[in-house]
Amino acid sequence: MLKYFRSLNPKWPIIWISLYLSFSILAIFLPGSFIVAFLRCSGIFLNLVFVLIYFRKDYLLDIALGFTLIADLILAFDNVSVYGLLMFCFAQFFHFIRLEQITKKSIKPSMIFTYLIFAATIFIVGFSIVHTTIIYILATIYFPTLAYNIYLSFRWQHINPKSTAPSIAIIGFILFFACDTCVGVSYFSSIAVLPAAIQPFANYFAWFFYYPSQIFVANSSKLNKSMLQ
Repeated sequence: MLKYFRSLNPKWPIIWISLYLSFSILAIFLPGSFIVAFLRCSGIFLNLVFVLIYFRKDYLLDIALGFTLIADLILAFDNVSVYGLLMFCFAQFFHFIRLEQITKKSIKPSMIFTYLIFAATIFIVGFSIVHTTIIYILATIYFPTLAYNIYLSFRWQHINPKSTAPSIAIIGFILFFACDTCVGVSYFSSIAVLPAAIQPFANYFAWFFYYPSQIFVANSSKLNKSMLQ
């Protein structure tokens, strides 16, 4: 893995580290400020630029990171927006399709159909039986998809243990899960299910995990071996 990251143009690690340190330090003193939000969204935008430069033919990764950027831009204005969460659901869906395709050499229409049935069932049960709000319905779709993507990353590593890409994907999606756990804690703190005092810490550590997760996910392309040649 270190060999792979050392093979990158040095400007990218410098950009990633500089942005991460900048908004991580500023967020301690200026939480919720425009400059912090700008730096964070800039980092996600540059991740998309990175994959479009190096992994343009990894179309599903490109699309997934495109939805990720849209989600972050929406959530920068409203951190509890259901539209932002919906965009993240699409991002995880395309990661799911990508990892299924990698581990099984192709994606079967039946797998996509099964996933859509799962999502539709959650919506029907949520609205018609449980009568819950859309944010809980989307979260119920989102978290199992993310968890399954972690499983697929481990499966990819088992199938191709000599490749660095699966290991990078595993770290990325586990960090993603850690971030979203913090997001969940923050949300439940905001509605008084959990103590309000922990919300600022949850908000801070969400991005502490999230930005590195996106760097690793952006570098998890199945095509990354070509960069070492």
